Amino acid sequence: MKITINVNLNKITFPYQDYFEKARLYHLKHNIDITFKFTNINVTDYKSTEITLHNGFKQYIVTGSHLVSILDCKADMNMFVFNQEEWATPKGSKFPLLPNTPTGNCFPYLNKPFINIGIYKDNPIVDEAWIQIAHEIMHALVELAKCKDVMDTYRYNTNPDSPTGNFAEQWNLLQDFINKNNMPTYKYFKDKEIVGLKPELVVILDKMRGECGFPFKINSGFRTKEQNNKLKDAVTDSAHLTGEAVDISITDSTQRMKIISSAFLNGIKRVGLAPTFVHLDLNKTLPQGVIWLY
Repeated sequence: MKITINVNLNKITFPYQDYFEKARLYHLKHNIDITFKFTNINVTDYKSTEITLHNGFKQYIVTGSHLVSILDCKADMNMFVFNQEEWATPKGSKFPLLPNTPTGNCFPYLNKPFINIGIYKDNPIVDEAWIQIAHEIMHALVELAKCKDVMDTYRYNTNPDSPTGNFAEQWNLLQDFINKNNMPTYKYFKDKEIVGLKPELVVILDKMRGECGFPFKINSGFRTKEQNNKLKDAVTDSAHLTGEAVDISITDSTQRMKIISSAFLNGIKRVGLAPTFVHLDLNKTLPQGVIWLY
C-alpha cells in the first residue's frame, strides 16, 4: 500500500533524515510504502494547548499548525514538524523538554489526517524520534481505515516490534484495510515471501515465474540496514534496502539461463550470478544492462 505524506519542517536545522527513514523502513516491513515529501517553512503563529486524554493523562498539543502549514491536497496525509527546542523546559522537569511540552498528535483536517509532531536534536530517549513519528503515522492510518485506535495504550510503545505491544495490536486491527488497498494479488507468491518488496518488482517476478515454469524460492528479499550490515560482503547501497531486489535460490544451469533471459525480457537490467542464487534488481540509480559474478 502506497502512502504519500507531505511534511512541513518548521525551523528544523539539524539532521532529521534518519528519523524519517527508520519510520519508513518500519512501515515498509508491514507493506506500507511511504513517500515523504519535505518542505521547509518558517512560521511562529501557532501555540500549544493542554488537553486531557481519555485515560486522564494531561498532554500539550500544537494547535493552529494546519492553518499555517503548506497543505498538499494530493498527499494522503499532511504533517507539521516543529522544533521542540522552541518550547521552554518546565522548571523542575525531570527530563529536558519532557513531559509538559508538545510531542505529537493526529486529527482529521479537510478529510485527511493531519499530524503534529515535535523533534529535537539531542533527544534523551534513544530512538524516540523515529518511534514517535511511526506512532503518529499509525494514528493517521487508523483515521484512514476508520478502525479502533489502540495506539495510546502505550504497551511496549518503545519497542514497535513487540508481539504484545500497542503497535502489534494496531497492525492486526489495520490488516483488513491494508489488504484491501495493498499490492496486487499474485499467482505464485505468498504475502510472507514478498514482505517489503516493491510491487513493481513482484509483478515482474510473478510473470517470470509463469514463463519459466518452475518454482522461485526467494532466499533474500527486503532487508533492513541492520540485517544488511550483518551479511558478509553486503554493499551499503544494496537494492535490497529499498525492496527493489531479490536473490532467487537456483543451482540448475538450465533454469538459471531461463531466469536470466526472462529477467531481461521483462525489464530487469541488473543481474548478479552466484553458485547458489541469481540476484535480480530494479534499482535505476545504478548501472543498467549489467551481469556480474559474486
